[in-house]
Amino acid sequence: MKQPYGPVVFETPHRFSALPAMKTAAAILGLSATAFASRNHIAQHVSIKANSSGHHWPWCDDAECCQELATGEDGKLCDDFYDAEEGVGYSMLTVSKWFREQNGWTTVFHNRPPPKRLDKNQQWCVSIGHSGKASCPYPGSGGIGVIFGISESFNFWQFGQKCKRHGDLTAQCTDGFRCGEHDRQPIASDWTFEQWKEAKNAIVQQTGTPECKNPSRSQYNEFDLNGLPSHSLAGIFIPECLQRRLKHDGTPPEEHLCRALNLKRHRADWPVFEYVSDKHRGSSLRIARYLDCSNYTDIRMHFEEGLPTDVSVDYMDA
Repeated sequence: MKQPYGPVVFETPHRFSALPAMKTAAAILGLSATAFASRNHIAQHVSIKANSSGHHWPWCDDAECCQELATGEDGKLCDDFYDAEEGVGYSMLTVSKWFREQNGWTTVFHNRPPPKRLDKNQQWCVSIGHSGKASCPYPGSGGIGVIFGISESFNFWQFGQKCKRHGDLTAQCTDGFRCGEHDRQPIASDWTFEQWKEAKNAIVQQTGTPECKNPSRSQYNEFDLNGLPSHSLAGIFIPECLQRRLKHDGTPPEEHLCRALNLKRHRADWPVFEYVSDKHRGSSLRIARYLDCSNYTDIRMHFEEGLPTDVSVDYMDA
């Protein structure tokens, strides 16, 4: 049986080297109680939460705790997550989807918002939340996903869509689509960020409350996007509540994670965000470590040399 991520709270390195492709990403999250104990300066911001399987994950009450290990602009995601007016986006990927993305042949990521509605296989679901929500992400994909910045400094909102019939954002407070893909229209040309933010916040506010037709505190919302924004891609997203998916489905090799991410944006390392939700407390986010992808920083250059003919260069490589 493959080792699930399990009790990832105790992690030795803040950065770790990518291992051969056949090793699972569980090796990324190895155990080291000693290393965690040595980071006493984090303790004042972190409380420990035990999940149903007895494992312990750190809980961050504020952005300062979340960004203890942040480098560069990565801490911006923490600030946004602990701000109910902003929030972050996340989407879970299956092991096979990570594999397809690292090959670059069927990517759903684009640098610029496509001016026309993309085909069905390019329509993608993302959930949006903040620390005041207790959502557990969509359980039908996998246990490892990606996290997005969605505030105004990112172009995430420009990938939004509206329903042609009534003009509402293609999103709702629970699972399911607001309108079918043939009834969708991109908003980038006729909406403003503030208009999108107002519509987005109304949906997030309803999520997990009696205002939603599914009032469960753990319920996630669904925003249907016209592709995914590569410039808004901020890191790897691992929710505690979906650890069973990792045990059941296995984990993508680190090589696939690095290749998939670096086809979208060049980075020598990528932050790994751990997410914990609790129906009484809301949710917690923290940068737990960094994945060393320095061996894969030139992968996009090699990919572009043999760019498949069915991919739009205008969108992917602007």
